[in-house]
Amino acid sequence: MRLFPGYKKGLFKGLALLIFLFIFVSFPGLYCQESKTLILSSRAELPTGLSRFARPGDILLSGPRLKILFSTSPKTIMTHSRYAGGDARGTIIGLAPPEGEVEGQVHIGSPTIRYQNRTIYIAYTDFKFPKKIERHLAQLQASASFISPDGKKLAIKTTYAVYLDEGRVEISSVLTNTGQQAWSGLGYSLLFDAMHNYYFSPFHNLYHRNLNFRLYQKKRHYLAWINLNPVPAASSVLPDRLAPGESFTVNYILLTDTQVNRLLEKIYTLLKVPVSLARIELPAESSGWKEIMVSHILSGSAFYRAILEDSATSAEILLPEGLYRVRGHFYPEVVESVLAVEKGKENKARLRLPLSGQVNIRLLDSQGQPVPGKVTFIGLQPTRTPYFRPENPVETGRGFESIKNSCFPPPEGLELNLPVGTYLVWASRGPEYSCDQRVIEVLADSPLDLTLKIDRIVEKPGLISLDPHLHTINSDGTVNIDSRLLALIAEGVEAAIATDHNIVTDYLPVLKRLGLEKEIAILPGTEVTVPDMIHFNLYPLEYREKEERKGAIEPVADKVGDLFMASRKKYPQAIIQVNHPRAGTLGYFNNYQLDPTEAAFVNETFDFGFDLVEVLNGAAPLSSNAVALKDWLHLLNRGRYYPLVGSSDSHTIDGGEPGYARTYVFYDKPRNGPVDFEAILRALKSGKCFASTGPLIDFKINDATLGETASIKPGMVNLKLKVWGAPWIQVDEVRLIFNGHPHLVLPVKEKTGSIVKLEEALAIEIKEDVAVVAEVIGRRSLYPLLQQPSESGKLRDAVLPYAIKNPIFIDTDGNGRYDHPWPEKIEEIRATSRRGRIISR
Repeated sequence: MRLFPGYKKGLFKGLALLIFLFIFVSFPGLYCQESKTLILSSRAELPTGLSRFARPGDILLSGPRLKILFSTSPKTIMTHSRYAGGDARGTIIGLAPPEGEVEGQVHIGSPTIRYQNRTIYIAYTDFKFPKKIERHLAQLQASASFISPDGKKLAIKTTYAVYLDEGRVEISSVLTNTGQQAWSGLGYSLLFDAMHNYYFSPFHNLYHRNLNFRLYQKKRHYLAWINLNPVPAASSVLPDRLAPGESFTVNYILLTDTQVNRLLEKIYTLLKVPVSLARIELPAESSGWKEIMVSHILSGSAFYRAILEDSATSAEILLPEGLYRVRGHFYPEVVESVLAVEKGKENKARLRLPLSGQVNIRLLDSQGQPVPGKVTFIGLQPTRTPYFRPENPVETGRGFESIKNSCFPPPEGLELNLPVGTYLVWASRGPEYSCDQRVIEVLADSPLDLTLKIDRIVEKPGLISLDPHLHTINSDGTVNIDSRLLALIAEGVEAAIATDHNIVTDYLPVLKRLGLEKEIAILPGTEVTVPDMIHFNLYPLEYREKEERKGAIEPVADKVGDLFMASRKKYPQAIIQVNHPRAGTLGYFNNYQLDPTEAAFVNETFDFGFDLVEVLNGAAPLSSNAVALKDWLHLLNRGRYYPLVGSSDSHTIDGGEPGYARTYVFYDKPRNGPVDFEAILRALKSGKCFASTGPLIDFKINDATLGETASIKPGMVNLKLKVWGAPWIQVDEVRLIFNGHPHLVLPVKEKTGSIVKLEEALAIEIKEDVAVVAEVIGRRSLYPLLQQPSESGKLRDAVLPYAIKNPIFIDTDGNGRYDHPWPEKIEEIRATSRRGRIISR
């Protein structure tokens, strides 16, 4: 049979067309005919989840492997931690693969310079983009100029090469000195904010300098940022020096994909690093999502980190040759294995779950009634300390607890499954209660009923405990509101102030949902945060749902005084509390060069318009807190009295416990009714409070107490002093500080285990006006109640029993006031004329 001429050729063409149509219809995401540019006329045109920063006029580019959104309008964007960030114009504000709905929000490309100990974000003033895209490549260009306060000039030109068919963006930014003066100490980079916290990076300054990238696991896709620039030496910046007419260039590559190994292959190919496939087998009996971490044994650098779904039984990973430690978090099980990766070999590791046993926990008082509290499990070698399930960081996009070995049993008790082995179990409820501890063995075939007893053993009439500085995952914390509230109650804190960075967080709905309104009172506030300038708490505030920062002020200003003014304008009655004033570049006193020896000078733009000073931040009193205390005493000697407070600044729970430190506030209201926050705030502003990590103090001079003035004639004065606390809190000495100098040291002679540590009635001769401060010091670590062991192994970095009181003033000349011993005037200096000593946290 003879067919028509060319029938074979036509048959092949027809088959090819059918195959193409089948692939196109079945898998539309694999092929896109063209790449497009869209100028948004409304947010409705935006792919779901791409960016909440979008505005009409922004540029959306879409292609086979990428959808990317550029901003065309000026708008300050907060960083993911709620800090003030760069301007949006000319930067990437959304990026993701084209498939499905993904969380694509980012902020990438804002020019950032580091100069004179300040980070400065520069806004682009011009932005050019293509109307048409050819061969899936789009070239965009943004430019800016900058003049420093000392007259130096810069020009910036940033180019984005967007490869829409490859899911890749190459970014190059040229910095040019356009002025007549040379720059020195200049650092330059482009801002990269993934708006997401969960990532890994194998970079190591010694072993893996060529692997300077970060890989983020976001919802349903992955994002990588490759830094191609030279790595500056420690404590230095690049370019550092820039002569007139000289330029400096930074280069980056941005990648995205829905498959992690495909993304890793692109990264290692670009960096010219050979890799091999490795396989990690996971236990089939594990339940719930889990985390896998692969780290280089020699350097400790993370070469892989991922949250895997419940159904995952293995993970395949591309890795360079080497020896790795594989760690699996199966919550509460923590298991490890070793993985050797060699080219051409079967690179395999297996994680196996240990046997587990059941532990039934109840927390009761001596009357057999359920009580709130915390139960901590610490593994005794070779048993590992358990790791209870934190918040899923891929789902939240936020930080999560890297240590979580405590729980908060409800009234009906709590059933736990723990790996078999031996544990130290510690039950507590803060410094006013007893502790219970046991050593237990968990067996696979014998459930253990564990009843732990906690009682109030310390009374504190006329006092209420307050933690005025706390964070959640709404800013840079690692816990949600539920966990924050449970932890506060478990530590015996009776009142707290919510102070997430630059946003007001409302705890009240969660408090009501949990039915815990009788356990703790909450006040909304915020920590106004401007990098390299100041961190200060502002409270009380009103939660305003419709405002972007939910009631917080706009944290953008050139001077601290402008921030204080904006705070007073929006909330006239609010308290301004300066936080951790000597904590590195977070510290206001550091940043504005307050003289640490006697407060003799300060930067001319320093503003004294605050109300309180957080002298005790956290539970390590001998750290930068000790310098902050000296500053506070120096200011007091100059007639500048700002009552002190203590806070935990807690961002997590285990290893950063709330309530340590705390502020004990004079409070004479009934304890069976709602907490009167107005009374608490009045007491704070008048200095009727003291900071503590556990010890309690009662201190009077004649009949005067904290914040008050005792008017006497020169001669003998009567002091009454009592220090008390839980038996497990050790106090070694009490110091009385007169006008900033230790005047009297009282050693504590009471036996360990007593509640009253010291009780004295003293007669002391006074010849002049004096501000008297009482300080309580213990030298026995609070571990494991606080899981914050000393990093150096020395006392200076340990969490210790400590308390510091606001002053009682003594007037001896009859004028009715305290006459401070030093001149009130503090010399104002220019920032460049004298350098302040930066004290680390």
